[in-house]
Amino acid sequence: MFERIRASLSIRRYPWQELSCPACGNTQGEVLLARDRYLLRVNVKVCAGCGQIYTGRNLNRAALDSFYRDEYRRFYEDIEHISPAYIHDNRDKLKACYRLARIRERVGAITGVVEIGSGLGFFIRECRQSGIENVLGFEPCKLSADYAAKQSGLAGKIIDSDYCRYDGKLPQANVYALFHVLEHLPDPGELLRWIGDRIENGWLVIEVPDIAHGWERLGLINFHFGHRHYFSVGSLARLLQRHGFGVLAFDADMDDGIYPGNLRVFARRLDVPDIKFPALPAEDNREICRKVRRVGKAPWRNGLPRCAARLLRP
Repeated sequence: MFERIRASLSIRRYPWQELSCPACGNTQGEVLLARDRYLLRVNVKVCAGCGQIYTGRNLNRAALDSFYRDEYRRFYEDIEHISPAYIHDNRDKLKACYRLARIRERVGAITGVVEIGSGLGFFIRECRQSGIENVLGFEPCKLSADYAAKQSGLAGKIIDSDYCRYDGKLPQANVYALFHVLEHLPDPGELLRWIGDRIENGWLVIEVPDIAHGWERLGLINFHFGHRHYFSVGSLARLLQRHGFGVLAFDADMDDGIYPGNLRVFARRLDVPDIKFPALPAEDNREICRKVRRVGKAPWRNGLPRCAARLLRP
């Protein structure tokens, strides 16, 4: 409990800055929710230009890099090391099996995988155990990367670094995977451009929390400064299109055990020949904004007591 309170207080000392829309660069928009579950002023807003929902105030790039390298698991999960009990409780091994099965249903044969944000390495390990040898993962959190190398047998397969600093050789891979990573990045377009330059005719598989569906029972808990962007299938598809990708298929899993309202998108480069990208369902962004606004108007009914209990639990 005390470590979590200390971390919650210390995050306020990091440098914060006002942010523009990550999709279109617009700075104008309505603030839907001023404070997150840690009572930090993040100004969750809807962009007046493109409708993207994002945090209008957050850590700057240098502070964010430091936070994910040194504080991430300590802050969110109050742990100093990865224990067997923690591994049992977080179910990452089961999630890795489930994800690989869903990807194979859509993609077919997988020749190799590059994963950005590999966490403890279970998805890369599951790929290797299923016969996929060409794998590489990037994980900026040192605690997670060390566990993946030592306990998951992935030394040399999980890079303890940011993807953009890597100058080594990438494996021949027809799948690039991002599981609950894109919403954390200061510039998601930067990563999409990096992948677009390397993926050729392969598949980009992205999971993010779905701001349109499924999160409502979480209330305020759904909103925290680590999630800088809040995507729906429509807003994610628009971001992907700006960077040369089209959405071929998506799964909106309400109760898959990964996240309440887990959105999984399968995308490919727009210039891949002989592919017809389907039309996506219409969305009511006004209704999405209304749900977020309602949390801010009545936080005591929509999650603030649970947030306090979460912070104070042993």
